[in-house]
Amino acid sequence: DEAGTTVSAKPTVLIIEEPELYMHPQMERRMRDVLYRLASQQEVQVACCTHSPVFLDIADKYKSIVRMVKAADGRVSGHQVTQDLFPGDANHAERERLKTVARFNPAVNELFFSNHVVLLEESSAIAAFERAAELTGLFARHPRIRREITPVDCDGRDSIPGFQRILNAFSISYRVAHDEDRNNPSAAENNLKIAAAAAAANPPAPIHFLGPNDLERTLG
Repeated sequence: DEAGTTVSAKPTVLIIEEPELYMHPQMERRMRDVLYRLASQQEVQVACCTHSPVFLDIADKYKSIVRMVKAADGRVSGHQVTQDLFPGDANHAERERLKTVARFNPAVNELFFSNHVVLLEESSAIAAFERAAELTGLFARHPRIRREITPVDCDGRDSIPGFQRILNAFSISYRVAHDEDRNNPSAAENNLKIAAAAAAANPPAPIHFLGPNDLERTLG
């Protein structure tokens, strides 16, 4: 102004409820990008309530997520992460693997809405377990299982610990099923990492080995 005083922009708070309504997936992704771009600007804060995994970012924007949970007794609690879950160069590769999986399969973000998550090594494991459940009548006897459990294709054993970091931090119940590969030295190292992360969960997450080798040889 004429007096030479700097006038700062007025802070803006944008609150949106369920921005995914009436949108097809391509437009959801466009809206997501717009909201993230707005939130990155100074003096702008965006609060968004959503039931769509498209609007979540499991690898890069997890600090912006507040997971709201309603207990059986009606109490509502929120879980938010403020610390870096992948600190330093040592964990950079793990973050990048998680980003790659989520980029090509954004449905993995559905785990934030799940009552219980099952981490699986590959998509063929999901197909095998769902087929086995159908053949044994598990889904017919317990229809809620199919709705409330979210199987996640981690696209390889190396990516499982990254998912475990997220699930542990947000207190999301899960279990892991993966190949044992008993005679593979590199697999043994990854198995130990998965076991350590599962033990750190609250409560500890069960692990199920497909052994002594892998799913493919087990099924023939």
